[in-house]
Amino acid sequence: MILFKFLYINLFLSAITPAKVDLASGFFKTNRLIQLKQEEPGIWMNKTQILQLIKNRQHYLDITGIDVDMKSIIDRAVAPSGYTVPNSLSQKNMTIEACNNLDMKKAESFLNQLTSLHSRFFLTETGLQASTMLKSHLASIIKPYRGAAEIEQVDHIWGQPSFIVRLKGSKKPNHIAIMGAHYDSINQDDPFNGRSPGADDNGTGVITIAEILRSLVQMQYKPKRTIEFHFYAAEEWGLLGSLSIAFRYALENRQVISMLNIDMNGYKPDKIDNISIVSDYTNQDLTNLLKLCFKEYSKYSTVDDECGYACSDHASWDLAGFPSAHPSEKEWARGYHTDKDVVSDVDFDFLHQFARASVGLLFEVVEA
Repeated sequence: MILFKFLYINLFLSAITPAKVDLASGFFKTNRLIQLKQEEPGIWMNKTQILQLIKNRQHYLDITGIDVDMKSIIDRAVAPSGYTVPNSLSQKNMTIEACNNLDMKKAESFLNQLTSLHSRFFLTETGLQASTMLKSHLASIIKPYRGAAEIEQVDHIWGQPSFIVRLKGSKKPNHIAIMGAHYDSINQDDPFNGRSPGADDNGTGVITIAEILRSLVQMQYKPKRTIEFHFYAAEEWGLLGSLSIAFRYALENRQVISMLNIDMNGYKPDKIDNISIVSDYTNQDLTNLLKLCFKEYSKYSTVDDECGYACSDHASWDLAGFPSAHPSEKEWARGYHTDKDVVSDVDFDFLHQFARASVGLLFEVVEA
């Protein structure tokens, strides 16, 4: 049972276009309400205190400005009528076709573009440039698609937007399967000025789901249920972007059947030969299906791991009452949250295995 109160104002109602603020100066006009544990209330912290959390690699939620009981929001989460997460694999032929379309050279090319920016931190000018670069890339991917597709830009008061690429379902369009990744980055020692190429965290997640999208477009795949590819802003600051969208979906009674979060899936030292499947703040049925997909489509074994409260964007969807799952690399990149998180440390074959299993899960939940 969730014991704390989650306050809600237009900050997170991103269906309404909010007034912009002046990046960092506007964002820190007041202290921020920070939550470190699910069972505890938020703590008001200033900029310096929050930066120390980041330096200490302490996960947290930024729940500033919310005034509605969180349980009342969660109670709105709608389980799609008659839908059950599959417990076996029935879409193997379609999955193999999509996997054959995955092109790691294209993925690597876009990762080089993303990491060429000084930083993608959400309160920097280059963080805004990253959003322009990403939106242009997504538009180029869906341009050849002959089905119903759109890019929704979700504007936030901190400037850096999130993006949703939507392929509308042909039979049950109100059922939504989400694949998400955050595109911001951070230098834990100097978020506002330090270089943070963010190749692994989370350029790898971005290029993985973008390449999966490109594969589906190449197939001219028309999904039974709606598929959404989410690219979140400001994950590195308390999951702000995904919290905004997840709780908006709960308030609007959206029928989310699954959320697969891809974050940090490209670092594999030689001693590591398995993939981490997060077992806390995730949905057990969806996680079991994910394991089946890795067993079928990946050459690596999986191991259950806990990553703690608010460790990545799947937690936002779990808190909002929707089923989520999260695979990740077993060992964090050696350049994590520094200027050394670079493309040369990314293992693209390892990343390819994540993409294959993720495609499998997507087809299973969408076509069930």
